[in-house]
Amino acid sequence: MKMRKKMDLLEKFEIFFKESGLQKKWFAQKIGITPQYFYLILGGYNKMNPKLWKEVIRFSNGYITLQDLMNYEFTPLEVIDVENSPNDNPYECKVKIKIIKKS
Repeated sequence: MKMRKKMDLLEKFEIFFKESGLQKKWFAQKIGITPQYFYLILGGYNKMNPKLWKEVIRFSNGYITLQDLMNYEFTPLEVIDVENSPNDNPYECKVKIKIIKKS
């Protein structure tokens, strides 16, 4: 199940680059990482540092949302529910996390 969530975000990135015409190298430099590191993220080999999330949202003009990034980072085992902001602000989302204590 986690792999599917990763694919959703990665597919969304691919659509973003195709529709915007922006180069991945330019985008990586704008968000403050090397193109090589960004390619590893897009390949599913590295996770994105949460410090980069704001820049990803900013330079994608909100196409990649906080909800997308949260869903990518957390596994279904962590019982997380993420919803878009009611006012469609890409920098906000509603997060519900249920902590399950093991006995």
